[in-house]
Amino acid sequence: MKIAFIQHVPTLHINKGLAYVMSAVGHNFDVSLYDINVGAKSFEAFLQKRLALDNPAFICFSVNSFSFGSAINLAGFCKNICPDAQIIFGGVHATLMPEETLGYREVDYICIGEGEEAMLELLHSHLHNKESIIPGIWRKDREENIVKAPLRPYIKDIDGLPMLNLDYWDMEKYIGYNRAFGRGLDILSSRGCPFDCNFCSAPALRRKIPGAYYRLRDSKLVAEEIDHQYKRYKHLGIQFLSFDDACFGYNIQHLKVLAKELRQKGFPYGLPVVSQAHPAMVNKEWIQAVKAIGCSLIVIGIESGDENIRCNVYNKNVTNKQVRSIVHDLKDARLMFSFYFMVHAPKENGISLLRTFMMLMRVMPTNECVSVFRSLPATKMSEEIKPDLWYLNNKRSVFLQFPNMKHPFSSSLYLGYKLYSSIVRGLQLQGARFIVDIVKYLLKVRLFKQDTRQVLSDLYRATIVEYELANYNKAKDETKILQS
Repeated sequence: MKIAFIQHVPTLHINKGLAYVMSAVGHNFDVSLYDINVGAKSFEAFLQKRLALDNPAFICFSVNSFSFGSAINLAGFCKNICPDAQIIFGGVHATLMPEETLGYREVDYICIGEGEEAMLELLHSHLHNKESIIPGIWRKDREENIVKAPLRPYIKDIDGLPMLNLDYWDMEKYIGYNRAFGRGLDILSSRGCPFDCNFCSAPALRRKIPGAYYRLRDSKLVAEEIDHQYKRYKHLGIQFLSFDDACFGYNIQHLKVLAKELRQKGFPYGLPVVSQAHPAMVNKEWIQAVKAIGCSLIVIGIESGDENIRCNVYNKNVTNKQVRSIVHDLKDARLMFSFYFMVHAPKENGISLLRTFMMLMRVMPTNECVSVFRSLPATKMSEEIKPDLWYLNNKRSVFLQFPNMKHPFSSSLYLGYKLYSSIVRGLQLQGARFIVDIVKYLLKVRLFKQDTRQVLSDLYRATIVEYELANYNKAKDETKILQS
């Protein structure tokens, strides 16, 4: 029995939920991945050819709210080619909005929560022509009525899951996608998030499904997987390693044990390491623990420079004083760091926007990501602010790019900050060489024949990020000399 999984979002970051389910199912069934990011110029033409050839019994999508509309559009397209195939939706949106998702005629099943065990039971049931009640799987009967099943608790022992089989993906493309330090490989050491931010889907997922949402993988297994994946794909020119955990190192003791296991494997193989954290986690002990693993860039969600917005609207519960302490400790440890911000939150005004960009001016992180706030379904903020779900009907996945013309004030503030900070830091780090490097780079690219946003992003990475990385490596070498 053939099972098709569709990567329908055009972004070169592996969907870990989809990848884990594929790895679990692939031990028992004939699995194929149809990836919009690979190969054909027309994905629909590619799909038509592959579906007609493979005739899969199930076609599976992993969807969030921003990609839901494109998944529905493609599901209808698949149904026209393979009318007997069963379409199943999983992922955050299907889990939090189950009735609404099954209300679409294109969807036959939904998987609520984690799919590794539920999908295997569903497929075995289908293989043996049994219509069983499977925890976590809802379906429609012949009269289009929703047949509900009990919710399946979160998988308690995630160490029992198979190691990710990344060979389904075109790793040359996915590793080659330009990110923090160029070509990267991503790893998970935990699942879930223990924090309760009002804007985030994670607390809604924690409330929805029984069982522990935040779980740690055994440190030895994490080290073994990193070693395996690195050796499997190092020929592709891996330039950095990244932990995809929502809150890497939340359990400090687990982090210290993991550091010991990784040292025995020779990790991080001389490469920079990226991790992300909630600001409430970041203190001197945590910083030393992540440095022991080789982390050189820490990504932190600050969300707003206005303490009232950050604490009372977003529920981050981190004061300005704490942010200043975090910045001081990171700089004292000579670590690079990146901040996430959202703009145009409820109750935000011109003054609070200015506070966000004033914080950026004072701090000047290695990099930053600024996005426009959107209220998501079933989050705590959606209880107060009805989500604007215009993106559900889009036939393409929605990417909320910032800066943009819809928000001229905040966009101009951001562009002004980016220009000023880049010049100041470039000159501080490299002096006149910074100007020379800019000219050299621009002479190599055809600026007016390429996407300007991408060119500027690549220029920033080729100068400021490279300078910061060189500074980090210099500091690391100096520390080794002093210790010896």
